[in-house]
Amino acid sequence: DWSSDVCSSDLGTYTAYLDVTGATIKDEDNNDVTNLFAITNINGTLTINKADVVLTSATLTKEYDGEELVNGDTALAVETGWVGSDGATYNFTASRTVMGTTPNEFTYTLKEGVSADNYNIVTNFGSLIVTNTSAPITATITPNSKTVTYDGTTKSVSGFVNELTDGSIKVTGSDGKTYYVTGYTAEASGVNATNDNPIQVNVTTDTNGYKVVDSKGNDVTDTFNVSVNDGATLVIQRRKVTFTSAT
Repeated sequence: DWSSDVCSSDLGTYTAYLDVTGATIKDEDNNDVTNLFAITNINGTLTINKADVVLTSATLTKEYDGEELVNGDTALAVETGWVGSDGATYNFTASRTVMGTTPNEFTYTLKEGVSADNYNIVTNFGSLIVTNTSAPITATITPNSKTVTYDGTTKSVSGFVNELTDGSIKVTGSDGKTYYVTGYTAEASGVNATNDNPIQVNVTTDTNGYKVVDSKGNDVTDTFNVSVNDGATLVIQRRKVTFTSAT
C-alpha cells in the first residue's frame, strides 16, 4: 500500500508527496518479496496551468438614422473558458452615429473571488457598423428674395432662408431631423427697375461641394441630397414720380 496527497485549484506547481510506509511488493506468483527491495520515495509534482478565456463582442449593423448605435444589452458573441461559476461583468464603451465602422470595445471586471492569475484572458472586439440609408435623406434650401424701389443705386440680395450667423443654413431633412448645410452662395444685384423682368438669384456651390452636418456636428453629407429652390428673385420696382403744374 502507498498514498500520495496533493490538492489545489489555483494556478501553480505543487509537490505530490509519496508515502510508501507499509508498502508490499509481490512477484507474479503473489509471493511477498518486499525484503528483497530497497524502496526510495521520489515525490512528484502537480502543475495547474492557466485556463484560456476568449471574450469577443458582437458585430452590430444598422442604417444611418441620426441615432447612436451601441452594444446595449447584446451579449458577447464569444465567451468561453471560464471554470465553474467563474466569470466577469462587462461594460461596453463604444458608439457609432455616422456611416463607417467602430470597434465594439468593452472592458471587464472579474466576479468576486475570481483570480486573474488563473486565466489567460484574450479580448476581441466586434464592430459597430453604420451603413448608408437605402434612400438618401433630402432637404431643400431657399435663397432669399427681395423687393425694393428704384433709387438709382445698386440694389442686391444674398443669403438663404434660415441662414445662421456662421453661414450655415438650417434645414429639416426628409427624416424630420434638423441639419445644417454649408457650401452654397446666393446673390443677385441690379440698378434699374425690373418690374417686368425680375432678376433671378444666382446660386453657386463651393469648389469642394456642399457639406451637411447633423445636430451633433457629425458630417452626414454622404447620406444627403440637397436641392435648391430656384424661384428666388430681386425685384426693383419703378419709382413713382408725380408732376404737378403751377397754378
